[in-house]
Amino acid sequence: MAQEKLIVFDVEGVIIPKGHFLLKLFQLYKPYQIPRLILFGFLYFIGLISIKKAAKRIFRMLDGLPEDSISFVVSEIPLKPGTIKLFQDLKAYGYKIALISSGIPQSALDSTALRLGVDFTVGLNLEIDNGFLTGEVSGLVLDQDGKSQAVDFLIKDNGLSDYSPVSIADDRNNISLFKFSSLTIGYNPDFILQLYSDHIITGEITNLLPIITGEKLNKPTIKRNTLIRKTVHASSILIPLILIDLIGKQVVIKLIILATCLYIIAETFRVLGKTFPIFTWFTLLNITDSEASEFVDAPIFFALGISIPLVFFPEDIAFASIAVLALGDSVAAIVGILIGKHSLPFLRQKSIEGTIFGFISAYLGAFLFLDPWTAFVAAAIGTTVEALPSPFNDNLIIPIAAGLAVLLV
Repeated sequence: MAQEKLIVFDVEGVIIPKGHFLLKLFQLYKPYQIPRLILFGFLYFIGLISIKKAAKRIFRMLDGLPEDSISFVVSEIPLKPGTIKLFQDLKAYGYKIALISSGIPQSALDSTALRLGVDFTVGLNLEIDNGFLTGEVSGLVLDQDGKSQAVDFLIKDNGLSDYSPVSIADDRNNISLFKFSSLTIGYNPDFILQLYSDHIITGEITNLLPIITGEKLNKPTIKRNTLIRKTVHASSILIPLILIDLIGKQVVIKLIILATCLYIIAETFRVLGKTFPIFTWFTLLNITDSEASEFVDAPIFFALGISIPLVFFPEDIAFASIAVLALGDSVAAIVGILIGKHSLPFLRQKSIEGTIFGFISAYLGAFLFLDPWTAFVAAAIGTTVEALPSPFNDNLIIPIAAGLAVLLV
């Protein structure tokens, strides 16, 4: 008989694309307020305001919206690929399932629960007056320890004291929930939540099942889109090796900036269900099914990670920094998937084997432009930065850290 477990899912970023609910709501009913929505979301993301303050300010902008608009928007939000199958499998094991959210109203969670056969939901409470939103929002889930308290009440009120809580989430707003749970899984977690996660899972949502059930994990394989993405990543070594000589540094920088701006436009189109010539097709080649429903920002940081060294560092250092990023990160990822068996102590989704091969590749790349000792410093710093938890995107911080280290040598 399966162990009795209560599986608690954070919703946004786990079973639905992060930010889709509010973005769709504002797009349909308050498009002129989208810049303010993005501003408050960004302020929360960088930690300048709490989730409670962000939610209150955001929902205040929805004053006067018809109550049924919430249900309509919820029906339009796609579940992440594999979600229905995962929930069916969890129910087959006899587990209880709960959805919890600090950003989605209770009525919206209840609608999602019906689609998935979920047992319990805990969300925001919206104040309604004569069928219209007043802009006021409340709920235990908005408090600092609210999610853990909400699940504790849920367990006590429903006679689930024999059930072991297992929590799955993606951002720091779930720290109290993770402290309360017996098993925690960070699903594509942010920097802070990684530190509180017993397991870290990336990629398809169905990868969660073996962790929850305690079964043996399947050996990971390199998927076609991953191989394409890492090949594109590694090919950026051609920028210092060939492109700079052919068309000049300033032209290369301008082309990267132009391509980045077009990419941002194309990604915005894609998330809204539209296509942008060439860019949308190329993006879909490089991303997984689980990424396809969200704005993919990694290429933006990658472009910045190349452009900033070209602008601010001497050429040899800039070229070496790009080589460290291009070769070290790509080789580390591929080797980690193929033969990685031992996880890094502070970043468990990466392996010691991948890190070693990544360092060797980064060193060889840097050695094309620097003397042996300086190349070693660049590779060592770049590899160390990648191997440590950080709030910054690897594609941005690796080349900058490597370049700064060489400047200081």
